[in-house]
Amino acid sequence: MAEERLIASNRITRPAGPRFPAAASMTPKEALGILRRHILLIIVLTILGSTTGGVGWYLFKKYLPKYTATTYIEVLPPVEKDPMEIVAPQVQKDILYGHRQSIVDLIKQQSTLQDLLESDVVRDTKWFERRDGSIRKAVKYLDKHFRAYAHRDAKFVEVSMTCRDAKEAKEIVNEMVDLFLARQGTVERGKVNAELVKLQERRDQVQVELNAADRNLDEVRK
Repeated sequence: MAEERLIASNRITRPAGPRFPAAASMTPKEALGILRRHILLIIVLTILGSTTGGVGWYLFKKYLPKYTATTYIEVLPPVEKDPMEIVAPQVQKDILYGHRQSIVDLIKQQSTLQDLLESDVVRDTKWFERRDGSIRKAVKYLDKHFRAYAHRDAKFVEVSMTCRDAKEAKEIVNEMVDLFLARQGTVERGKVNAELVKLQERRDQVQVELNAADRNLDEVRK
């Protein structure tokens, strides 16, 4: 009897069907040829894009320019110094920053912005005229383009504003700083006057006590 042997085949059976040609790759020479054929178009589009960008930039700077004016307010430490002490007390960094941040909040509050918009300096600007004299529109613009920032590592509060006219931006920023300092000066003078009144009352009370002590001493001597 003849032995039957099974022979395993390594060939993979594929279904019959159409064969697709391999994807053709582009050689560097062909790519260079395409580039040469379209070089004129590339140059024209480059010139057109540069010209359009330059004209757009010129028109934007002429009709919709943006200028930012910036100034700084030096903020002293919020510490009452005793005139009898030679060495000034040390204040923590976080307390100083918190004090500067409170100054920023005072500058940005609604009443301060309204006082600014009621100023003749601001009302005479073209910027205010473009708001149609509307306080609401002007405040809305200031909320977006007026900035007050407290520096953490420096003793300054930065105040800035952006608008079309550089001169008007500077005038509005300076007017805000002047109004704020004037208001704060009034507040501080009020505090000083109140403190002087208390000191005067204290002085009068001490004087009354001294006069009473002198009378008692005179009676004892008699």
